[in-house]
Amino acid sequence: MDASGALAERMMDVSGAQLGFALGVATSGDRPVYRSRRPPRAASENHEGERENENENDTFSFMPTSWDTYMATSLKVGHIRFLTQPNTDIPMSITPWFMHDRTLSQWNDAMRKLEEMMLGNPLAAAITPPDFMERIHALFAANQRQRWLARWVLNRWRQRMWSRRTQCNVDLIDMEPVADRNAIFLTDTRHRQMYRFHRRDVYQNLLSNLTLADDYFPTPRPLTNPWTNAPLTLGQTIGLCQQMLMDFAKRGQCPPVIFAAFCAARYDVVRLRAEQTSLLSQLAIQNYFKDLTDNVRETVFETMIQLFADMGLRTSPIAIRRWLREMPVTSQHRAWVAFARDYTLYLNLHVQPRPHWTDEIVIQRDAARLLSQTQLPDPVSVRVRQLRSSVESIENAVADVRQLGVGMLGLPMLLGAMPLDASGGEMDMNTAVQLIQAALFRL
Repeated sequence: MDASGALAERMMDVSGAQLGFALGVATSGDRPVYRSRRPPRAASENHEGERENENENDTFSFMPTSWDTYMATSLKVGHIRFLTQPNTDIPMSITPWFMHDRTLSQWNDAMRKLEEMMLGNPLAAAITPPDFMERIHALFAANQRQRWLARWVLNRWRQRMWSRRTQCNVDLIDMEPVADRNAIFLTDTRHRQMYRFHRRDVYQNLLSNLTLADDYFPTPRPLTNPWTNAPLTLGQTIGLCQQMLMDFAKRGQCPPVIFAAFCAARYDVVRLRAEQTSLLSQLAIQNYFKDLTDNVRETVFETMIQLFADMGLRTSPIAIRRWLREMPVTSQHRAWVAFARDYTLYLNLHVQPRPHWTDEIVIQRDAARLLSQTQLPDPVSVRVRQLRSSVESIENAVADVRQLGVGMLGLPMLLGAMPLDASGGEMDMNTAVQLIQAALFRL
């Protein structure tokens, strides 16, 4: 076993309180207690605070008298402390330099200043070993690795404790327990909870958030917790995406394009929307034409009217609108919805959704063939058709009466419905038909 593995094994034996002290996290029994963070300060205040800390760290006043006294003090959040006392081969004049808590940037600046001081002071360079700065950097790198191992062990301990009370361990669709081969874990360090989701639920939640749109306009949003619908932190987002990538690789599958684009955008939704506008718009249009809703019916109607107008075909808008409202939805309806979707992609995004769509002539030819397969209803209403049939029957009866030689004065007695002319003369054919139509409309 190598040195890092042995160190990790030894650190697994320590308690949570010792790990919390090493990493600057206060603990109470077996449960970590996080210190409350102060509200962020302004940029000018941060720079002034860093300069003040650097000035304090450069001076050796008010330092602890011993290493044990220094280790007994509390560690501020975001500061780095040496976990072990430096070796005895370090000069005594430099040993107090390690007894300061600094941030990562302050440690780098302090080491750079120490190196400049060694190069600019011949006396200091003469009494120090040639590899002095290499030892300093090696000590700092070893301390950072120890901190990383301590953090790793602490996280493993937290996972072990929190996994005993999992908040969600069922499939959100079937409400069945999640198998180990399909499990995706999500850790909430703020509420000290762990969730165990089915990979399908995580994947659907990811797609629903990234492909969210308002009609044709994409409006992606950050990922959320499938159980609580709370926004995920950056660390949780990266953890879920890494687990999804491992799941795709384990199954020998390729992740979807939108998922790969989100990972390439550094898990930033704003950057994804700026870099992948065409992809998000294409997904938004495809999702818009998924079902034949009222809005989609209106869009398909406008697309058909525009196509037929460009083709020079005379069609009835009433018949098209009435056909789109017919229920149930048939395969012909779905064919026109797919045609309107592809035509919208062709016009808005200048993409070629169908391989043979090379120009407008080919598209119009496909529209004409699809129209010939569509049975549009009669645009005339049922009442108008009844009136037409009544008028036709009356005209046929009048024609039969004329063949029999009966005059117009004898026609009302035969039909029993036509009134006499006010003048008492014979009534012409057009007047008789108008009176009959007026009587039918009053029924």
